[in-house]
Amino acid sequence: MKYCTRSRSDDYEEYFLCTFNLKGNSSIFFSKICQTDSRGNNNFNVDYTFNNLFNDFEILLTIYILKVPKQNFARRCLEKIFRLFIAKRFPVNDIVSRDSLFNSWREVTVKIGDINETKEVVLGVYKSTFCNLTVDVSAEVDLSNFCQKGWLDFSHNGLFWQQKWCVLRGTQIVCYDSPNDTVPKARVDLNMCTSIRVIARSHASRDQVIKLEVQSGSSRRWCFFMCAKSSGEFYKWKVLQNLVPMLKCWREAGCLVFK
Repeated sequence: MKYCTRSRSDDYEEYFLCTFNLKGNSSIFFSKICQTDSRGNNNFNVDYTFNNLFNDFEILLTIYILKVPKQNFARRCLEKIFRLFIAKRFPVNDIVSRDSLFNSWREVTVKIGDINETKEVVLGVYKSTFCNLTVDVSAEVDLSNFCQKGWLDFSHNGLFWQQKWCVLRGTQIVCYDSPNDTVPKARVDLNMCTSIRVIARSHASRDQVIKLEVQSGSSRRWCFFMCAKSSGEFYKWKVLQNLVPMLKCWREAGCLVFK
């Protein structure tokens, strides 16, 4: 992250600090404390990765400023700064206590929909005669270690069924005639799935049925019906109800999806 300001004062010492946290998480993360360089930049040098994000995550970025007259500035000021901000966890409401020398300067929230155009979104908030903020944010989904397997009954119409050994590998459901087979009989790419829901017996010939609607290209569309033999097995596969919307949300936001 880089904060830019065009105004510099010969009478004041200005120090900047950036904090960021994930909405709903009490952990607060801190950049280093920095000063404006000769080009008017403040480089916070923040490089942090959030894991296990929700589809609708929000990351809050806040910039604090310390501005004191040069003649009154002393080393003890910086010591006080570090005592107040060096800890890694603070309740959000206590991030700037009454004794803090910092004042809140700028604030912005980055959402998943901003991933493709984060720079433009943030600059739109901050751009003015005096300052702007540049933030590079990227996101990715790694499903390489995500695996589910078991016997399922498969159907294309909800009436006629075939039993298959199904393995969920990353973003694909791979179907075999038996667990020992190596050549799959069918594949379902969840990246192409437009909707998923559990349907009632009135819409299929069995109970506990998951319906996947898949679209390829602009016109070709088909459905897959999946049914488990037991309630326990069925609820294991209901994880697809979370996985499919997550893939759609992150894909539309321009995130990388590793299969």
